[in-house]
Amino acid sequence: MACARKHKVDQENRQFKFAQESATAASLHVAWNLAKAKKPFADAELIKTCAINMVSEVLSHDKKTKKAVVELLKTVPLSANTATRRVEVLVEECFSNLLTNLEKAEAISLAIDLSCDQTDMEELYVFTRFFEWKTFREELLCLLPLLGRTTGEIIFNELTQFFENGLDVSKIVSVVTDRAPSMVAQHKGLVSRFAAVNPAFLAFHCIIHKSVLCAKLCGEMKEAMHTVTELVNTVHESSRLQHCLFRALLEEMTAEHKDLLQHNDVRWLSKGRVSGRLCDLHDELVPFLSSLQSQKAQGFKRFLSDNKVMVNVTSCLI
Repeated sequence: MACARKHKVDQENRQFKFAQESATAASLHVAWNLAKAKKPFADAELIKTCAINMVSEVLSHDKKTKKAVVELLKTVPLSANTATRRVEVLVEECFSNLLTNLEKAEAISLAIDLSCDQTDMEELYVFTRFFEWKTFREELLCLLPLLGRTTGEIIFNELTQFFENGLDVSKIVSVVTDRAPSMVAQHKGLVSRFAAVNPAFLAFHCIIHKSVLCAKLCGEMKEAMHTVTELVNTVHESSRLQHCLFRALLEEMTAEHKDLLQHNDVRWLSKGRVSGRLCDLHDELVPFLSSLQSQKAQGFKRFLSDNKVMVNVTSCLI
């Protein structure tokens, strides 16, 4: 009798433990998908509510099963704080697996770039490429904040310190940079310091930065792109009411897009996207500019009506 009772208690404990593990696994799946979709962690509770509502509707004919499934869904922890902790666990696990795979790799290639964040702090972006299981993998290795100066020596020391996590600096066989002085200076640059560690080290110029140089405009094309940017900024920024009226016009005319795009020099594909959106909304822009009384708007209207100039605009598409 005592053995039977003990067996029943053990079975109930196993079921309870399995239910807890399943709920935790479900919570991890939701947190993973929220992180991949770049959604707020507070949305986890909304997902839980939606899941319960869907089960209630789909299993409305089977009340017993519906009740059991709903009770299981309610046990899944999906608060914003829980989702945050789950993502932190997933990040640590992914980073640990990446380091393990890099330790096994025979050679490592890096792509390095410096960029300022909103607080004017320099951030060192480091991507890695290595061979694993008959294929190449490309991953974000780290994001290192740099306080103060950003010389080649400082960057090299920061990377060396990061590689103390168990990685071998001598495995780095190549690096891709934007050829800034701190990267490629003959004696004190990052490349020369890596070359001192590995004589067979190779350095390459980032193809994206080359594309930026190729995308620089001149002559009539530059003038056309300047006018396009000025036109877009006028519609966006000259008046909040004017911008709202333009968006309302697009909605009324069932236009392909809901607004114009603004150009940003940091994003090298932005010229083509801005020009493309302008061309797509050409038929809506002309009557909107006609309704405005300013001389600037009428100048933009003549610009859009000039077929020769619009050819230069379409040439800006990348």
